[in-house]
Amino acid sequence: METAKEFNKELLNHPLVIEYKKYASIINSNSKYKELDLKLRSMQKEIINNYSLDLVNEYKKLKEEFINDPIISNYLTLKEELNTLLNTLQDIINDNL
Repeated sequence: METAKEFNKELLNHPLVIEYKKYASIINSNSKYKELDLKLRSMQKEIINNYSLDLVNEYKKLKEEFINDPIISNYLTLKEELNTLLNTLQDIINDNL
């Protein structure tokens, strides 16, 4: 159990985790990003329920704008890198069990 706590502490102090949490905090505290995310999710549901090419095109345009925002872009890159790191750690742990 002590090893797990030490491992968790080391992981939380990893520069990638720290940077990811910084961007997540920026996004979570910004109403513009929250509103855009909610709008995109709402549009996804609307596309499923009432498919229209115009709606799909509007969604694509808004999503492109969203993911090309520098904060969101950096966040998504960090999220992908962190996911890769965690998957690698999981594989190492599973290989050593």
